[in-house]
Amino acid sequence: MHKEQKYNVFKIHGGLEGHTNFDAYDNVLNYVFAKNYVNGYGYPCNSTAREIIACFKIARDTSPYIQDRLLWHFTVSIKGLRRPTVYQELGRMISELFATQYQVVYALDQDPGKHHLHFVVNAFSYRPNVAPLTEDRFEMFVPYIQNIIKTAFPATKLLYLDWKGEKLYV
Repeated sequence: MHKEQKYNVFKIHGGLEGHTNFDAYDNVLNYVFAKNYVNGYGYPCNSTAREIIACFKIARDTSPYIQDRLLWHFTVSIKGLRRPTVYQELGRMISELFATQYQVVYALDQDPGKHHLHFVVNAFSYRPNVAPLTEDRFEMFVPYIQNIIKTAFPATKLLYLDWKGEKLYV
């Protein structure tokens, strides 16, 4: 009997309740900024972690909206994929989903056990009058993330996104 391998390619960090602590920007962005191939959208080129944190906070502080969640931190990994250039392209494609309304940072974690991308998306938009990235709004992006992975890796077997305890197959 052939046993199918299942591999979680999408994981939300901080739970669905989110990163709500006052130092979430500092902690999460500094953690991700220590990885390789850091890139993103919604802040000046060649910014340091401190400058990006300041940009994220400015978007929060100037937003007319109030919510507890400050950011979304999630990872994407593809079983067996170890080529940094492919991960960089995947990071760019997924980041562009958010970039027109929200600041986003992505970086490659070259963990010897499993390479994966980290994404940090500001829950507050840098554009005036764009609502925060709530759970409902974030959920609208999930099918697009699925589609990017499915299109980029059509031969990959039985990948799924673990979203709210449901397995959404790619």
